Amino acid sequence: MNNTQLILTFNDVVLANTLMVTSISIQGVGGEEYQLTEGDILSTDGYEMAIQLSQYDTDQLRINPNLATSLDNTFVRTETGYLQDFANLGVIAVDQFQATTFIRDQIPPVLLNYTLNINQALLTLYVNEILDLESFQPSGFILQSSMNGDGDAYALTGGVARFATPPESYIVEVSLSEEDINGLKMTVGVATDLTNTYLSLTEGAISDPGNNSIIPIPTSQALPAASLEADMERPVLHTVVLDLQQGALIFNFSEAVNTTGFLSLLELHNGAGFTADLSNAQLIVPEGSSLVLVQPSDEELNSIKLNPDIGNTIMDTYVTIRVGEIADFVNLELVSTSSMRPVDAVIEDTVGPVIAMSTFDLNTGLLTLVFDEYANITSTLNL
Repeated sequence: MNNTQLILTFNDVVLANTLMVTSISIQGVGGEEYQLTEGDILSTDGYEMAIQLSQYDTDQLRINPNLATSLDNTFVRTETGYLQDFANLGVIAVDQFQATTFIRDQIPPVLLNYTLNINQALLTLYVNEILDLESFQPSGFILQSSMNGDGDAYALTGGVARFATPPESYIVEVSLSEEDINGLKMTVGVATDLTNTYLSLTEGAISDPGNNSIIPIPTSQALPAASLEADMERPVLHTVVLDLQQGALIFNFSEAVNTTGFLSLLELHNGAGFTADLSNAQLIVPEGSSLVLVQPSDEELNSIKLNPDIGNTIMDTYVTIRVGEIADFVNLELVSTSSMRPVDAVIEDTVGPVIAMSTFDLNTGLLTLVFDEYANITSTLNL
């Protein structure tokens, strides 16, 4: 399959100009069969006919795992009258005629070019042959800020590879995962313009149906992007949830945002004069996520739970954000939101306190219990 040729050998001289390529089918086992659509006859009259398969037929054979991958599943079927000899006699048709020699595809695919669209989270690959999309290994694709590997770099962790329209084309679209698109945006020196958008490939990043790995592109000789649509979309705050069960105020943005000084830019209040203390809260940003979690200290969280005027419903729980000071990693400001925004949900605490530690003093007969949160001491204690 390296030269994509089908060579037929006969026991008598045959006429090349009588060969009908479309009357030849490649068969596998279990009823698999593919009829050739066209091909160039490379031979003159003689005992041997060499047919150069069309690129389309070659691709259709390559993507079928049950056809022409070895001698065991390479057979030929011909129709009556597909070829004649010098006496104008038709060559006898054959069915399930097994190949005597099979040369498998050993030529690796090549990445010719690529484009990157940050706003659509799309990496588009242009290659020289059909690829096996199931062989896609995201970590083998590394976007970097320079051609020689100096500077910042980001290796993909996920994504879905698919053929562009039409199916089984030489164009492969990789839909980047949310984690990767956020990771790229947070890697500030990569893919902000064409001068810092380069791609390197490791061995096995993706292969063709013959299991030939795409030719690696070393980090020292990375390929520049043919085009780049850099991040142009301002982040949007989708939802805010006060989760008293998890003990966090959860902000869900459309993309990763720069959280420098984030705690000083927000307030949690009831809209009627009470503002919760978050001065000792911790900020948690899951890697590659669009979420920002504000986790109050135990004392601050218990204070919210004990206050009857906040944290009951969305009607008494609001956040105020200084919008103009929150932006993404290319300094696109957060789309304006209400200065006094009600939370989208309040998740109540449904799990009772748990004893974290206990001590019993035999001298005083005093049992001391330490809980993981405030406990209602007026409730009945059953020991």
